[in-house]
Amino acid sequence: LESQNKQLQGQINDVTQRWIDEKGKSHPIECVFTRGFVRQYNTALGYDNASVGTGHSDTTAAAGTGTRAASGQPETANAWLRDSGVSQRDVLANIIDNAKQCRSWRSQINSLLDEREGLQK
Repeated sequence: LESQNKQLQGQINDVTQRWIDEKGKSHPIECVFTRGFVRQYNTALGYDNASVGTGHSDTTAAAGTGTRAASGQPETANAWLRDSGVSQRDVLANIIDNAKQCRSWRSQINSLLDEREGLQK
């Protein structure tokens, strides 16, 4: 799992920086994840303390590093639609790490089930 995870992490830049159209022309990828998107993403992953204004947890958020407004500056009503600073690269890196953990748990559960089945025979 560790080897596969490192390989996937190593390919992130290859698949998040440019895309090629049907004519073979290369284009930079322009993707914006709003603060609201990041808040939803982090909440779905169980980060219940995700900040409404930025979409980032007060501790370590799953995606992104934080783009809080400077202290003393109030957030606008539509701040959740602003760019979070989170990139496709950040989201993909997080998904790869989460998938590694899921595969590890699946392997552990299958081992436990196999052991239990063996004990019942």
